[in-house]
Amino acid sequence: MSNSKITTLYKGEFVMVDMVDETIELTVENNVYGRSESLALLEELRSACSISRIADGMISPKKEW
Repeated sequence: MSNSKITTLYKGEFVMVDMVDETIELTVENNVYGRSESLALLEELRSACSISRIADGMISPKKEW
């Protein structure tokens, strides 16, 4: 059995991207995703951030009493 060749392409505070043999893997907070899953995750994160910005605009700032 041979060992996989792992090359780290990017390492940030929460995200790491590795090339494992010929496969790109994304690790987010110790959860590993393949490339297609990563693209779906990115799209979902964009949607969630967009919704949160809309919600921020709908919620009035808390007034100090």
